[in-house]
Amino acid sequence: MPVHLIIYSLLICVALAAPRYPPGTRTVAGCPPQGTPKFGHKWCLFDTHQAEVGSICWFSCREGFHLKGTAITECIIDPIRNAPRYNSTFGHCLPDAPMLRQGKNGPFLLHSYDPSSFVIHVDSSTEVTLKSYYYLAFYVQSPGLNGAKDTVSFGVQGYDSRYIKANDTDVYVEDMMFDDSSELDKATFRIRKGQFYEGYSTFESYAKKDHFIIHKSRKIQLSKIKSEEDRLLASFIWSPDL
Repeated sequence: MPVHLIIYSLLICVALAAPRYPPGTRTVAGCPPQGTPKFGHKWCLFDTHQAEVGSICWFSCREGFHLKGTAITECIIDPIRNAPRYNSTFGHCLPDAPMLRQGKNGPFLLHSYDPSSFVIHVDSSTEVTLKSYYYLAFYVQSPGLNGAKDTVSFGVQGYDSRYIKANDTDVYVEDMMFDDSSELDKATFRIRKGQFYEGYSTFESYAKKDHFIIHKSRKIQLSKIKSEEDRLLASFIWSPDL
C-alpha cells in the first residue's frame, strides 16, 4: 500500500479514537489532575498532566480506612460555562472504627455519618441529642448487657451504671437496674457493621425489632429505616475520645 494511504488510514484511526466533545468545545482544555486522598489511592485513565473530557478516576483507601464520598469522578463539559470540570469532588479517607474486644471498650465518641462533625451528646440529664460538641463520652460494652451475640450497650463516661436505653421510639439515658431483664434489653442494641456504608454501623434495638438508633432534627430516637435519608441518619462510627 502507498505510504500516503497508510498515513491517511492512521489519521482516520486516531480521529475515531479521539474523545467526543459537544459541538463547539473541541478546543477546550481538559480538567486539571485531581489529588490523591490522604491515606488513599488513585487510578486514572489519562496522562498525569491533564484529564481529557470523558476521562475517569477511581479512588480507594488504605487498609484501616474507609472512603466517604465519591469513588469515581469523570471530566465532563459544564453545559452552562462550556468548560471542563469534574462531575463531583473525590471522597476522603476516614479511619475505621476501632475493633471491639469483649468487655468494656473506650471511651469513644459516636459520630454520625452526616454530618460527620456531629456526635451523640449526653450530659447529666436524660436527653440524648446530636451536637457538634460533647459533654460525656461513651464506653461500648461488647456483647451488650443482656449477653446476646453481636450486640453492644453504651455506658456513659463517669457513671458506673448509666446507659443509653430505648423504649418504644424514645432514646434516653438512665441508671440500669441489673436484675430486670426487660431493662437490660432496652439498653442492648444489635450491631450491624457496614449495613449501609463501609466503616459505619447501625444499631437495632434489641427490645424493638426493626427499629434503629437514628437522629432526626438533632434528636436521637428509634425509627424504622424507610428511605435513603434514613440510612444516612442511622449510620454511626466511633472514634477514641482524645
